[in-house]
Amino acid sequence: MLPFALPILIGVLWINQPIFYVMGAAAILFFAWLMRPQLHLTGRPVRVDEAPALFAALDALRSRLDVRGRMEVQVDEEFNASALETPGFLGIGKRRVLTLGMPLLVTLTSQQLLAVTAHEFGHFSRRHGRFGHWLYRARAGWLDYMQQLDDSTSPLERAATAFAQHFVPYFSVRSFVYSRACEYEADLDSALAVGESAMADALSRIAVLGHIWHDGVPREITRLQTEQDSPPVDLYGHFATAASRWPQSAQQEYLKRELAIPSGWTDTHPALSERLQSIGQEARIVAAATSSACAGADFFAGAWPRLLDEFNKKWLSRIGPEWLIVHLRWKHVLQPKLDAPESIASTDVGRRLARARALRLIAPAEGLAALSELHSEYPGNPSIQFALGAALLNESDESGVALLESIAKAQATFRSPAYERIARFVGERGDAAQAERWLSRLERSLQYRQNAASDFWDAVDRKEAGRTTLADVISVLGEALHRDACVTDAW
Repeated sequence: MLPFALPILIGVLWINQPIFYVMGAAAILFFAWLMRPQLHLTGRPVRVDEAPALFAALDALRSRLDVRGRMEVQVDEEFNASALETPGFLGIGKRRVLTLGMPLLVTLTSQQLLAVTAHEFGHFSRRHGRFGHWLYRARAGWLDYMQQLDDSTSPLERAATAFAQHFVPYFSVRSFVYSRACEYEADLDSALAVGESAMADALSRIAVLGHIWHDGVPREITRLQTEQDSPPVDLYGHFATAASRWPQSAQQEYLKRELAIPSGWTDTHPALSERLQSIGQEARIVAAATSSACAGADFFAGAWPRLLDEFNKKWLSRIGPEWLIVHLRWKHVLQPKLDAPESIASTDVGRRLARARALRLIAPAEGLAALSELHSEYPGNPSIQFALGAALLNESDESGVALLESIAKAQATFRSPAYERIARFVGERGDAAQAERWLSRLERSLQYRQNAASDFWDAVDRKEAGRTTLADVISVLGEALHRDACVTDAW
């Protein structure tokens, strides 16, 4: 900014007229817009020699959609695909980056992935009006930039974040209708490039895979954590296998659920039903890609096993320590509660609740039934009410909202976790107004919770806190420390 802002500042100070101060401020803001900071792209870059088939297919798509300029390709760990444009140095030139998520590469066919990519390229196409596409990319870029700078320590980036926090909501509201129209145009571009049927297959498949990735895979991981003390070496292979074998009835339910969600005002993407309607297609269950015939294997060829191994190792390095803690918690805390259920007296509410919660991890339906039975016996127990409400929301049953709202009003202990679960539940269903209302409540409750936590730690510092009586927790931490290589090597 300095080479542009300094002459303007000197000029307006020299002339010293109010109208020139206004013009100078407007000019500086304009240059700030042109040279908004770069996005922090964290994907793994892909070279042309690693995936010549992919780049050839992308070049063909770009030619068909009239997308010009150089395009970089990256792979990351997200269940998503995106195409972003960010300004070059000092706002001069443009950098375009297509990012493909590894979960999509292992579960989509080549044609389905190209349909998704064609949609992303539609946001750069010159076949339509430039203003709408520019507006879409500007909005997406600012939103992404603001999200990535939350933890930044750079004074310049903190200043840019402060500006973005005030500017983005204002700009986002006024550009939303244009951005939504761009999504429809991008869908039509994709249908033109790969065919309406292929586009519908991709939209339907991703809707189902999203539920498997976000709901089914975590449950499978939880089951594995109860059985073994180290994570599997092939996360993405597990996901691909699970997706190909997922029951048809469950997939139909996922698709039905997605089709019932209306378009919201937080995501510019229209609802699935409206996207399919715009290209004259219907939703359908699509056969899963196999591990040997997925988009990644087709497009990366000989480099695919190496790329897959690289991302599996990345996941292992991140999940390893947490995995051991969860396994030991199951071994010392939860498994003993399941070993002898017949010995639990009907009046021992605490142990019955602990057992029901443990059941939710390995047998969700049995755990939910146990929680429902407990709630019918003890309707006034706050812990049971919270556990049941949270379990119902996890099963997409909106009756859990009333249970959690009631306990949040009555018991401060459960307020923050209850509001958090409700906000996430209504947000996932596209109800932006309700989600905002619950997030506002959550923010207020978290402040009270933080104050209470500070008081506790003050008591710890004053040696006024007592020792824990949770022997099983001590066992978990003791074995974890004993098996931690960093600790043993230090000793």
